[in-house]
Amino acid sequence: MVNAKLLFNEFKTAFEQQADLTRAKEQQRYMKSSMPYFGVSVPGVRKIVDKIAKKYAPETNDDYRAVVRYLFDHATHREQWYAGQQYAEKFKKFIIEFVQFSNLCKSFCKMTIA
Repeated sequence: MVNAKLLFNEFKTAFEQQADLTRAKEQQRYMKSSMPYFGVSVPGVRKIVDKIAKKYAPETNDDYRAVVRYLFDHATHREQWYAGQQYAEKFKKFIIEFVQFSNLCKSFCKMTIA
């Protein structure tokens, strides 16, 4: 099982190390966002996520959903949201598994009710 809190904290530490306060203020102003930025570029976020996410690969769909939810629920800065998106995309096979399961359930429910 993936420890979402450890993953979140590793992302946060990496973003803090790469922080650029001048850039962060400009990003927030440009995006008209109430959520602050660390000032890390999108390519920088991708590098950080690629490096760290390997150690936190989900093993199950439940694991995947719990980690993604934790990343979004605890985000205080926009780059943390981007990290959540990148993590979700990196392990998107779990999205496909869920959709396939949902479609199977819908078909089964229709057959059962009919």
